[in-house]
Amino acid sequence: MKLFLIIIAIIIILILAIYVNHRIRLIKEAKFLSPLGEIVQVDGNNLSVYTEAVSYTHLTLPTKRIV
Repeated sequence: MKLFLIIIAIIIILILAIYVNHRIRLIKEAKFLSPLGEIVQVDGNNLSVYTEAVSYTHLTLPTKRIV
């Protein structure tokens, strides 16, 4: 019975240590998680909107007239 309680206590301590480590890592990682786009509120939810424009230019080359 005593051995069982020791094993349960070790498991609880390990789970608690993993949880604390996870929370610390999330706080440190939050610095790197900035949104790429602009934050827009839609239906009460915040969305990150990122747009990138691609410009296609049309080249017109002079043509030779064959007479």
